[in-house]
Amino acid sequence: MEDQKPQPEERPQEEQQSASATPKRSTLPPQPAKRQGGKKRRRQKSSGGNVLVPILIGFGIAGVVVIGLIFFSLSMFTLPTTPEVSVPNQAILRLKHSGEVMERANSESLQLFGMKRTPDFRNVLQTIEEAATDDRIKGIYYKSGDIIAGYNKAKAIHQALVNFRNSGKFVYAFIETGSETDILIASAADSVFMPVEGIAEFNGFGAFNTYFKGTLGELGVKFHVEQFEQFKSAGEQYSRESFSQPAREQLTAILEQRTEDYVTTIANSRGLNHHELRERLSEGVYTADEFMKAGLVDRNTSSQYIKEVLGDTTSVKQVSLKNLFNSYAFTSDRGKRAIALINTSGPIVSGKESKGLFGGSNQIYSGDVVQWIRDAAEDDAVEAIVLRIDSPGGSVIASEEMYQEIVKARKQKPVYASMSDVAASGGYYMAMGCDSIFALPTTITGSIGVVLAIPNLSGMMNKIHADVDTISVTKNAFFMNPMMPFTEADKQRLHKTSEAIYFRFLDKVAAARGMTREEVRAIAGGRVWTGSDALSHGLIDGLASLHDVLAIVKANLNETDENPIAVRVFPRPEPTNFLTLLESLDQEEMQVATDMSKASLMREAMMEMLPAEVVNQLDYQMLVGDICSREFGAVALPSLYTIK
Repeated sequence: MEDQKPQPEERPQEEQQSASATPKRSTLPPQPAKRQGGKKRRRQKSSGGNVLVPILIGFGIAGVVVIGLIFFSLSMFTLPTTPEVSVPNQAILRLKHSGEVMERANSESLQLFGMKRTPDFRNVLQTIEEAATDDRIKGIYYKSGDIIAGYNKAKAIHQALVNFRNSGKFVYAFIETGSETDILIASAADSVFMPVEGIAEFNGFGAFNTYFKGTLGELGVKFHVEQFEQFKSAGEQYSRESFSQPAREQLTAILEQRTEDYVTTIANSRGLNHHELRERLSEGVYTADEFMKAGLVDRNTSSQYIKEVLGDTTSVKQVSLKNLFNSYAFTSDRGKRAIALINTSGPIVSGKESKGLFGGSNQIYSGDVVQWIRDAAEDDAVEAIVLRIDSPGGSVIASEEMYQEIVKARKQKPVYASMSDVAASGGYYMAMGCDSIFALPTTITGSIGVVLAIPNLSGMMNKIHADVDTISVTKNAFFMNPMMPFTEADKQRLHKTSEAIYFRFLDKVAAARGMTREEVRAIAGGRVWTGSDALSHGLIDGLASLHDVLAIVKANLNETDENPIAVRVFPRPEPTNFLTLLESLDQEEMQVATDMSKASLMREAMMEMLPAEVVNQLDYQMLVGDICSREFGAVALPSLYTIK
């Protein structure tokens, strides 16, 4: 007998009608004509965070012995990179993702141990889409906290679940504790459940930043900040004690547009009144009974009841998102024609990434991206390149390096930019080199500006009664030396230097977007815009998801059923022989890798004890220090506003 779809308690009729309504996919934006003249992230804390400290530190100390044994055991053969996965019939897909959903899953090194691949953002959407037509999958179960993602990624997952429901299969959600992101994803479900003692945040979006001027002043440290222009506020946390008026203005506009988009999405999914839901969000909803009254939850019940709704607890078979993804074994190399999809995610730094045995960091290394673009441009099978950008910016030198390679690649084949949650500052610098730029309505983009922040330690030297004496044969030998007071002549020289960088940025945007320098300057000034506003100001060419951008590119390349076009992801993962890996490392590199592994484990253990906001600040300061160590000054710094 065919299994029946489990039936929860019924909603009121008007809610059922709304839930069954299918939001229509927006029409793809038309391909613009080519212009003449060129063209917070924090892992969720575990409940036993403090207990993990001695365990992780202990592993760090013993790591050399353990890793050595693994090396010996596995070095004689090539390990599988795609383990076989068995998916039972009548299974329920558990929508759980390990860690934050990223544009580029950082799992290549873990595959050396035969571990399953971790799906990236596009893979998550692909897996949900494929599950809708997989006869073995009868529904999806989502529990709050199972997915950590930026706003646009969470909204895309929400839409994927709506599409899944429209296939005739069910989606159930259980909110135990959570935030706005969990409620957004859960609102796509047929029914949403919450325990009587459950608690979650539905109290709206806000932004905050930490300012260190007072703290640094106590230490005798003062920062000299050059920002171009008034909206480029990344350096203000060192030179101010609160938001400047321009910073407050741009963030307020972004928060207002995100709130409107958020309320509209949930109201449409749940069949709720938009105005009333907006009022609920403003007042704040936290407890289970408040969620019931707001129409955001269908029933207050326990997790045990969910198991009963899903089916007999002895026969319910769940399959994880990761396992189902690996069972599908998506390939990006079908067909002779291809689109190169280059995923870039994180702050921008110079050089190439040194990957450890347990994966690399979530940053954009210009040297790596340049090589990927070059490989794609020289690949005869690749007919177009899509550059996926999810970055708050970073080094202007690294951004320029990637920009130049993008411009070179455009001479061989079309290059498109697809913006994710954020593509600002250096992220926009990369995008402006492309033939066409697409974003989502709530993408944070723009921030066309430059900032230099240089510390002056002369006050601290006075506090500790340390004297600095000098000998020089030229008058500028100690230009902006942080151990001495900055002279007005030094400040004027620095202003001219950074102004020149800013004007070159403006000129590049003007050439790419078909504007004059003054037209660009009127909408630049370091200001961040939403994708919708960026479109109205001519900074991008259209509003489209990554899926839609790929469809646009395929249409432009005249894809047919007889002549399909594949999507080839760069960099391309390849099976790795463990012995070859070991032979590629000399003794010094092995020691560095071991030290980094131990340090990483100890850092993770310590970070688990700190609030996410503190960890974000520490990570940011380390990033700024890394950029400064590679270059003269920190230019085009990424912004650190925390938006919740």
